[in-house]
Amino acid sequence: MHKDRPAKQSELAGKKISHTPMDGKPIVEQYMKSISWIRRSWAKQEMEQVATQEEMREARVPLAFRDQCAHLLIPLNKCRLKEWYLPWKCVDERHTYEKCEYELFMERVRKFEAKRSM
Repeated sequence: MHKDRPAKQSELAGKKISHTPMDGKPIVEQYMKSISWIRRSWAKQEMEQVATQEEMREARVPLAFRDQCAHLLIPLNKCRLKEWYLPWKCVDERHTYEKCEYELFMERVRKFEAKRSM
């Protein structure tokens, strides 16, 4: 096999291809450890209220939606009104708001799991 060109399928047919790097741990396991580290670092960050009560009252945000993601809901609702609630409009604002709500939910789940495991 030449070093200048990639190996052909027929040259690789008899050889076992390893999906394990040199340290012996599977690549997937290393990837999952790095992802769990990132998730733990995100979990440590406490989400705080960005929009004030006055801003939420002016934007007529319902009480049930006045959480740490309300600052993203205000521009989303403005965009929705401007675009006549068309589902293919305001996609970026909606995605950002839903991601914030998801992270808030996952934070509550982590806290519940931590209390339950004690």
